[in-house]
Amino acid sequence: MAAIDDAVAQMASLALAAYKAGRHDDAIDAFTKAIAHKDSAILRKNRAAVKAAQQDWTGAEADLTAALATSPPDALKGRILLKRSFARAARERHAAAGDDAASAAALMQGPEREKCLAQAARCRRDAKRDADLLKATAADGQHMVHPAQKLRLAFASPLPATVDEGDAFDVEVRLGNEFGLWRPADWSTVGNGETTLVASARGGGVVEAAPVAIGSDGRGRLTIRVKRGGDFMLRISPEGAWARRPLAVLSLPFIEATRAINAGATCCRELALGKVSVVVAEAPARLGIGGKLWDAALALVAHVGSTRGTDECVHGKRVLELGSGVGAVGIGARLFGASRVVLTDIEDVVPLLEANIELNHVDNVAAVALDWFQDVPSAVLEESFDLVLASDVVYDPDLHAPLLRTLGVLLDRVPVCLLAHRRRNPHDADFFGALRARFDVAERVVSTGGGVLVPEDVELFAVRRRGA
Repeated sequence: MAAIDDAVAQMASLALAAYKAGRHDDAIDAFTKAIAHKDSAILRKNRAAVKAAQQDWTGAEADLTAALATSPPDALKGRILLKRSFARAARERHAAAGDDAASAAALMQGPEREKCLAQAARCRRDAKRDADLLKATAADGQHMVHPAQKLRLAFASPLPATVDEGDAFDVEVRLGNEFGLWRPADWSTVGNGETTLVASARGGGVVEAAPVAIGSDGRGRLTIRVKRGGDFMLRISPEGAWARRPLAVLSLPFIEATRAINAGATCCRELALGKVSVVVAEAPARLGIGGKLWDAALALVAHVGSTRGTDECVHGKRVLELGSGVGAVGIGARLFGASRVVLTDIEDVVPLLEANIELNHVDNVAAVALDWFQDVPSAVLEESFDLVLASDVVYDPDLHAPLLRTLGVLLDRVPVCLLAHRRRNPHDADFFGALRARFDVAERVVSTGGGVLVPEDVELFAVRRRGA
């Protein structure tokens, strides 16, 4: 038995060293050999950590569940439950994740307990949001699926954290809208042409992959071969006879993505808007729908980039964005010439905004926490702005009153707010009725300047203080 224990300890030590060096496959192999000799909660928990680093959340959850089955002591059980909560949240199983975090809190003390309670509250909030969306969808079939929705590609399998020249790996990609949903009617071709997926590198790397046709299930699998490594992003793009070409999907940078990974990001979007390219990381596993690029943002960022010579032009202006989400609109405004941009959202979203500021290498852009249920922070009130931008901020009826109050404070100081909106909920009409009762509201035509193809059902409004 002592010899087995020594062998297991040696394998575990090799596994941890490989993990710290970023050799995740080697670490998993070593942990797997150790588990084969002597299964334990610690080994399962540590292998789950490596799988989580690879964004293999299903595998991580399975290992953590197996670790709990060994009846570990309470302190270790609490840590395993918390890690499983994060894995389940990453798979958007928010209710189960909240239960795990609450169970972990009952076993922990001090700062660890506070971390568990914060995770439980976040998961329960996300579970409620998902339930509300499903309820609204049942009442209104157009809530999450729209005839004019902008489709996008998404990774359906984990990617390696790092790659080197000569490496090869498979990647599966799926089709969907911002909620991951699609209909067969969305996918059509021009004539009898094929719809294919192709791989390329954004940055210093070079990759090769044979183009593949996307299947009738909206999925495709490519084998990627790295011809030259470096700090690059893997891009999977649509090619061929797509009648409605979806957005490409990009990986995080394979080397310098620490801030984005810490913010929970799992993939990126690239918006090519004439001479301007905006890249934003998405973090739906950690932030739910707030961590994704929404369709109205596509319309608004295209609009602000094509309004030169109008009072809605962002060039030279100081811009505040409300409900920034991934920050595409505000970052795009800065790249289109805004002199200063402040992105705002709730506290949980700020790390993702900071990561996206970094990804785009922009200066004079800041991310500030602004919760509409709270007073507008001094960091916002102490600055002067020429324009407020907001997109897809009216989706939740519970947010209507606090949003109106926040707009009231801001439009006493800022001349105009451009609000891009897609109607998703029958209660949207209540919001716009209240908006018109309080402010001057004028409809605008979305201008794209021939750039990114935006959903045609997105509406745009210019909102001003009465009499301004």
